[in-house]
Amino acid sequence: MLKLENISCNYGKKNIIENITFNVKKGEILSILGANGSGKSTLLKAIVGLLPYAGTLLLDGVESKKLTTKKRASLISYVPQSTVIPFEFNVLEVVLMGRFHASSFGLSYSANDRNIAFKALSQVGIESFSEKIYRYLSGGQRQLVLIARALAQQSELIIMDEPVTGLDLGNQIRLLDLMEELTFLGHTIVQTTHNPNHALRVSQKVVWIHKRNILSFGEPNVVVSPENIRKVYQVESELFTHKRGMTHLLSYGFIKKEN
Repeated sequence: MLKLENISCNYGKKNIIENITFNVKKGEILSILGANGSGKSTLLKAIVGLLPYAGTLLLDGVESKKLTTKKRASLISYVPQSTVIPFEFNVLEVVLMGRFHASSFGLSYSANDRNIAFKALSQVGIESFSEKIYRYLSGGQRQLVLIARALAQQSELIIMDEPVTGLDLGNQIRLLDLMEELTFLGHTIVQTTHNPNHALRVSQKVVWIHKRNILSFGEPNVVVSPENIRKVYQVESELFTHKRGMTHLLSYGFIKKEN
């Protein structure tokens, strides 16, 4: 579904990421881990076509640079960390923006478009918000609206940049459960996260970006290791397996530096 080979991105003369190579198969969840400023968001913007890149980036077997905007929108949707919408759009109108590529030149939305939008709102549990003004919602509520907009787009690949940002614990768990449900429906998901436990919980693959390059790529229980935690964050940790079979990470604190 998604294949990257030697992807690099720059801001001016500054290298942000270099020689990033990994792949994601249809129906998988891939989590991208990394410290602040490691290039996670930059990588996502390159994948969705918002930033230029060097290297090869294949979407469904086709080089991304060769795709039309409309074709890319049918293949891939994007949930940013935040979106500022200064106008008085209500929640339903924002979610319907996910149907723009399928509407009649964006001039009108069909009854089917509206049904799809309401279904997306229901999937994230905010169908009662449909008439509320988006800009007056809390940060966490706005994040759920953006996720609903991506679902309404009905693309195969959903890219999420730190999707749990601003969500309370209950909504974080509901979102992780929803991500797994979406893969059963044929979607593929790539998310960035600061929480290694979220990567362990839902992912089939994990990419760890460190100092512009890939530190490790593979199965979650291999990539999310105490060794990598120590290298990236200078924090001691330990993996344990819950009696229900779920692997979890415990952190103990910063490594003491010797004088």
